[in-house]
Amino acid sequence: MTDNTDKLRVENETLRNENCDLSMRLECAETELEDVLDRLNDEKRSRTRLTEEINALRREVGELKEKNETLRRELSERCRSIVPEESRADEAGDLRKAAKDLTNDMQFRMINALNDCRAELISALREWQVSLFRHEYGRLAAVFVNLAGISSSLGKRVLEADAPEEMRAVSAKLDRIRERFAGALEDAGMRVIEPEPGERFDPALHSAPDTNGADAYEDGGNLRILTVESPGVLLVTGNGEPPEVLIEASVTVGRINEHGQNG
Repeated sequence: MTDNTDKLRVENETLRNENCDLSMRLECAETELEDVLDRLNDEKRSRTRLTEEINALRREVGELKEKNETLRRELSERCRSIVPEESRADEAGDLRKAAKDLTNDMQFRMINALNDCRAELISALREWQVSLFRHEYGRLAAVFVNLAGISSSLGKRVLEADAPEEMRAVSAKLDRIRERFAGALEDAGMRVIEPEPGERFDPALHSAPDTNGADAYEDGGNLRILTVESPGVLLVTGNGEPPEVLIEASVTVGRINEHGQNG
């Protein structure tokens, strides 16, 4: 009985000690928990305060940016108002000069391009003219020479006293047609060769029966044109090149003697 009592007393004491120990540990834990909660609350408040401070700084930065932009605009306006009118005029003049120079450069390039294109067109036209040399141009020249021959023969006939008025009218009409034809040939790049009696014979432009051009030159160019039987036609090529003879003018010639008279 006594042993059991002692045993229960010991167990009870042990439980009391353990309970006290647990109570102390619990108090310590509660105290520590309160400290932790306090620190958490302090940190939370600190975070809230920091967040508020950060937001305030952000607002301040935004306001500073707005003020800076406003100041920049005001400074720019003040600078423009401070810059002398002459400087702004000079600047505008420089801009106009730069624009003019650019325009001149573009015009210069365009003119060069047009000149190159013109040169190519002239070259192509020249090649086309050469291809038509003995065909179209030669045929037109031949028609004109034939018409001129008829007009010349008829003109000599109407000089006779017994020439009828109808023939005179036809001759006058042919003369007008001949003049218009000659103008058309000139517009097409041709020129009529119509030497006058007394001119020096040129074998490059004129032809005469039983006359050699080389002999004429070797003779010192003493051959003179006596009469013109029919005109000739030149093709004026242009572009710095000499004209080309389509049809030589048909003439009669005589030699000039040492006294300057036809022999």
